[in-house]
Amino acid sequence: LLIDQSGSMSQSFGGDNRWNVVRDSLLDAQDGVVVQLEQVVRFGLSLYTSHGGFGGGDCPILTGADPALNNYQAIYDVFFDNSPDGDTPTGESITAVAQILEADDHPDDKIIVLATDGEPDTCDVPNPQTGQDDSVAAAEGAYAMGYPTYIISVGDDISLDHMQDMANAGAGTDDSDPAPYYQALDQEALVAAFE
Repeated sequence: LLIDQSGSMSQSFGGDNRWNVVRDSLLDAQDGVVVQLEQVVRFGLSLYTSHGGFGGGDCPILTGADPALNNYQAIYDVFFDNSPDGDTPTGESITAVAQILEADDHPDDKIIVLATDGEPDTCDVPNPQTGQDDSVAAAEGAYAMGYPTYIISVGDDISLDHMQDMANAGAGTDDSDPAPYYQALDQEALVAAFE
């Protein structure tokens, strides 16, 4: 799970904010996706952000929990110890997570599920949000390593063209055979997208 930790995740979303709704969709004690599937899926978590790209130090900043079965508590602890803060270096974060997956010697299939609420920036250019090409290239690179990427938009601030480009890159296809992407406009749709 690669989750956008940028400041815009604090914006309103269905009676709460985007951050809390993503967290609850994954970690609600009754209905959370991680709770339901942690015994059969090796969930890992990487929250990603930067503080002004390279100008603020390390970029991307990843905070997470390594993939494991029964990983609810570790993922819960990371989420509740963090909050929205900073920028959206999506491409560099996909590349970093692909390297984490590459270093994980477990033989099962591995995928990246990206949940983000805005257009990407980069470590070199944290503002404005001009990281679309870098993000698509990173998803293509992760796919080439054997790690498909699935994208979920938390809200409607990402262009549908970019969503389609990311979905295609993450699935190793193109517009002749477009891959699905997921746009969640409320918590119910977000849970369905993660599922």
